[in-house]
Amino acid sequence: MTPAAIVYTPAVPETDPGHALNLLEGVPLAQHVLTRLRGSDRIDRIALLTGEAGPNDRLAQVAEAMEAGFVTASVPNSPGAWVQAAQELGADQIIPIGANQPLIDVELLDALVKEHHKSRADYTITSDYIPPGTGAPVIRLEACRTLAEADASVLNLRALLAALEDPARSFTSATTRAPWYLRNINVRLIVETPKDHELLGMLYAKYWKDSGTVALDEVIYFLSQNPGIAGYNLT
Repeated sequence: MTPAAIVYTPAVPETDPGHALNLLEGVPLAQHVLTRLRGSDRIDRIALLTGEAGPNDRLAQVAEAMEAGFVTASVPNSPGAWVQAAQELGADQIIPIGANQPLIDVELLDALVKEHHKSRADYTITSDYIPPGTGAPVIRLEACRTLAEADASVLNLRALLAALEDPARSFTSATTRAPWYLRNINVRLIVETPKDHELLGMLYAKYWKDSGTVALDEVIYFLSQNPGIAGYNLT
């Protein structure tokens, strides 16, 4: 089993807070995601997937700096594009991660990959509720390809997971627990709105280490002690 993390750029304009090149502490969101993934023990194939138009020179520089693959597709936030990227990396398992998830949790991803390898399921997810932006499913390439080619309504991750979970389709699934510090935590750690960007900016200013990473357990503890800050982008 060969998993690949496909870091895809959301279909948003450059002025959107969640654009892959938007900055936290002077570093693009996409680069923060790639930096975190480089800390994985089980994922060594990584690609930055973006659209065929847009600031591709700058995104290619980010991918090169992080020694990641660089793939373009007409609709980068689609299952068909993830299949294309995984094939270019020589992978048979896909981990789709938005470039607006700068606090993706590598410990969780490694646990998901381990369980996915053990179970040989079509897809593997966590059994716990976790903060948006901290996790991603592991999906068998052939399952992703089958749905992308056979069902025109499977246009994004939400639709893909709904199709995989449809009992009538008979896909197999596996689950694993999230790390304790993520379980049932009601905060948003994804960048989709100006408030999201402000909260993540504050967290990065406080916790960004010299190594270029943020300890997610420290972030969660801080937010649990400061409910006003934790709820800032929930309304």
